[in-house]
Amino acid sequence: GVAFTDTLPAGLVVATPTGLVGTCAGASTAAGSGTVSLTATTLAPGASCTFSLNVTGTTPGLKNNSVTPTSTNGGSGVAATASLTVIAPPALTKAFGVPAIVTGGTTSLTFSITNANTATTLTGIGFTDTIPAGLVIATPNGLTGSCGGGSIVATAGTNLVSLSGATLNASANCTFAVTVTGITVGAQNNTTSTVSSVEGGSGPVATASVTVMTPAQAAAALK
Repeated sequence: GVAFTDTLPAGLVVATPTGLVGTCAGASTAAGSGTVSLTATTLAPGASCTFSLNVTGTTPGLKNNSVTPTSTNGGSGVAATASLTVIAPPALTKAFGVPAIVTGGTTSLTFSITNANTATTLTGIGFTDTIPAGLVIATPNGLTGSCGGGSIVATAGTNLVSLSGATLNASANCTFAVTVTGITVGAQNNTTSTVSSVEGGSGPVATASVTVMTPAQAAAALK
């Protein structure tokens, strides 16, 4: 009757697939679940069994886990404890300065990166952004701001903006912007690569849109 139920701390779930392996016949769990169980297991004198599974971190922070085993003829055993720190990736947002520009007109394109971890510094932060064919980095590029000592590349007349090697302390953020020029009429939908760091891995992409109009279209829109 050896048994326990381990309720995982908030911010951890059993992975998909579970990766459950081992020698304890009564071990069970389910993908996406917050519990791991051992039931009705028999151990001979001096014997032991072991099992393991994979968990996924869903929220950042320190996760403390404790569970106490029991048995039919031995009562409650000693609690087992373990801790795991889940590190969130950096978060990236971007935005054009205005919703629409005329051909030959300019607007800002602003990038903001946040380290949501409260106790972990993120290093090696970077991403690339290939802006759509209807836009080009202005001359001059209008670069303002910085990001954690990282290298920002935004060469005038090209369509690539990139950040590499940035460092953000816990709970810190950074913002920088470049100027873009509209060259082709139409909706210009822009999506970055994933933003990544050494400690937090890859985070989500960021998207933004701006419409490039002819002067006549812009004038008609104002009527």
